[in-house]
Amino acid sequence: DGLEQGALQFAHEGVASFVHCGFRSSSRRVGLSGALESTVKRMLVLLFGAMIATELRSWLAGLGLDVRAADALAGDVSQRRYFRLVLGDGTSRIAAHYPEDLRAAMTRFVAARALLAGAGVRVPAVHEWSTGTGWMLVEDLGTANLFECAALPLEKRDGYFASAVEIAERIAGLNAHEVARLGSPPLDRALLRRE
Repeated sequence: DGLEQGALQFAHEGVASFVHCGFRSSSRRVGLSGALESTVKRMLVLLFGAMIATELRSWLAGLGLDVRAADALAGDVSQRRYFRLVLGDGTSRIAAHYPEDLRAAMTRFVAARALLAGAGVRVPAVHEWSTGTGWMLVEDLGTANLFECAALPLEKRDGYFASAVEIAERIAGLNAHEVARLGSPPLDRALLRRE
């Protein structure tokens, strides 16, 4: 709530000073530069974040969830947004927001998750999802990742890397026709070379 109120206050003050400076024009494009451009960009990012937070709060209330905290997470290279939620019972979930133009990816994610789980790959459970709102609530698998294991002693790392190789073998053994039905490009040598 504090972040959202702060974002809205900053946005309001930013818009007020922007309008006060004489740039109130819906029919004309106004070029911005320097500190004013930077301020307007920050204001829009904060305003967008506050709007997303309001949508998330509304969706979670509709699900009847008691949410103690919601922290924005760094996303991937897409336009999806992620939040780590702490629920009233102390457990956590990840909320993902898919903008309208990416909502078809929600269905592919759920289908890919089922395919991987069927092959014995540990993937997050999907607790709730709505293509109408663009929100998905998934299991939180934690904050650690394999890259961060590099700092661990070798004997501890070996287990993680052996597990990663086993998982990669399971993924490589997926039925190519089932993977193709997901609508994703095949994970083959040509794709890996391009990546």
